[in-house]
Amino acid sequence: MGKRIWDIELMSSEIRRLYEGGLIDKQTFIRVQLVLKREHRKEEKKEEEKDRSK
Repeated sequence: MGKRIWDIELMSSEIRRLYEGGLIDKQTFIRVQLVLKREHRKEEKKEEEKDRSK
């Protein structure tokens, strides 16, 4: 796994804490989670392609 995947996972965890602490609303939380999941999938796909080319 690349470092960016770790960063995305950390962001997801931090966003969850913000939501649970009432600092962001549900709509914002869901939107951010969707973006982070999409970016996570992109990075996983990139890693798979990189591994195949070895």
